[in-house]
This record gives sequence, structure tokens and C-alpha cells, in this order.
Amino acid sequence: MPYSPMQLAEAFVKTGELADALDALNQQLDEYPQDKDARRLRIDVFLRLGGDGDDYLHYALADITALGAMIVDDYQRLSVLEERLGNVDKAIAAMVKARQLSPDNERLTERLLNLLMSQKKYDEALKLVQEQEQSWRWLQYEGDLWVLIGDDAQAVIVYQAVLAQLEKYHGVMRADYLQATKARVILALAHALRRLKQISSAREHYQLAQTLLPKDPTIAFNLGLLDALSDNLERSISRCNAALENAPILLRDEMLNSIRDNATYRVLWAKLSDE
Repeated sequence: MPYSPMQLAEAFVKTGELADALDALNQQLDEYPQDKDARRLRIDVFLRLGGDGDDYLHYALADITALGAMIVDDYQRLSVLEERLGNVDKAIAAMVKARQLSPDNERLTERLLNLLMSQKKYDEALKLVQEQEQSWRWLQYEGDLWVLIGDDAQAVIVYQAVLAQLEKYHGVMRADYLQATKARVILALAHALRRLKQISSAREHYQLAQTLLPKDPTIAFNLGLLDALSDNLERSISRCNAALENAPILLRDEMLNSIRDNATYRVLWAKLSDE
């Protein structure tokens, strides 16, 4: 018994033979233009072929329009398409509609949040996050958003709440994942404390992060920045230079650039960039 074009298309998609899958889907839709499953599969194929040119993305948009009534997954597809075409505001609008159909879907919320953050719509992103359950995952985002907004004092409060929640996950969360998550939050907290010039507390948290990430040169570099804040320029230069020597070149450039335009570290940056 011969396979239908739809069956062939599904098989070709599984094996990654996208051109053959597209031919089979074209045959299926020529014969059955109301076949929404075939149309959705063709959209997915166009998305995977989209790296070969924007034409595929526009073909996918035409297929989405032809669907008529849209379900959650269709709005997700539309959002991805619009983002890849550079229409991020339209991508955001599509995710808003997707969440209206499935408001408790965390995956949709996270994608909408990332799109808002990519457009620096921090107030909207913060409102979205604060509407979610106040778990450590969402609180991490909230802390990051307070940093982007410029309120380090509020970020400190939120990051401390994240760490308090994470303490309850020992023996529950996979140990390496828990350690990496804690290290990331401790570092974010230390950075916020440094910017607030709470030197003693910032040093304590950088040192704690260093016990979790002993090979991370950025921690030693930031401890050097604390020395500069403590008016110990000689020690700051020594510590920062040692950190820079232990860092890959791209990270070294990133570390230097992080203080380049900061008036607080103008003298330090001049010394480090001359050496």
C-alpha cells in the first residue's frame, strides 16, 4: 500500500530531509488545502529552512494566515517568525495572544519575558514577572530586572530572597545545578552590593562565590575593584592584573571594558590599560 504525501512528509521530517518533506507537503496541500496539520507541518519546515533565506519565512507567514483560527502553538510559531524577520514588537504581540489562550504556561511566559527584555521594556517585563508565583526562578528574573532598571538596593533584597529559597533545595535539586544557580545569584548579589559601595558585604559574597567557582577570574577582578573602592589602588592593580592574566583574551577585554567608562574606576582603568 503506497504512502500518502503526508506520511512521506512526516518520515522525511524525522530524517531531516526537509526539501523532500516540503515537496510532499506541497502535494498534500494541493490536494487537501484545508488540512491544517499539513499546513502546520509545512510552517515548521519553512522555519527550519528559514536560514536559507527570508522567502521561506514569508511563505510560513502566508501559511499561518491561511490557518484562520489560531491555537496556542500557532501564535508561538508566529512569534518566532516575526522575531526572525526583525519584527520584535509583532513577536511580542503574538506571545501576548498565546498567553491569553494558555495563561499558566510558564514556557510562554518566559519567552514573552525574554522578548520584552530584548527590547528593554523593563517595566513591562517586571510587571509580568511580579504576576508569577514568587519562586526562586521568577525572583531571579526580578532581581535582574531591578539591576537593569537601576535599582540595586531592590535587587539586593530580591537576590537575598532567591538564596533563602534555594537553601530549601539541598537534596532536592541536582547538586551541580544547585551549586551553579547559587553561584550565579551570589555573584549578581555581590555586583549589586559593590555598586552600592557596601564593600564589606560585597567582599563576603565574592569570596563565597569564589569557593563555588574557584577558577573564575572575574571574581578576583571584582575583588580588585573592591580594593579600589577601599582606596588601596596598589593592591587593586595587582589583583586585577593577576585576574586579567588568567582570563582568555575575549573575557579579558570584557573585564576591562566593564570599567572603561565608569568614573569610579577611571584611574584604575588607565593603569590597567597601560600595562
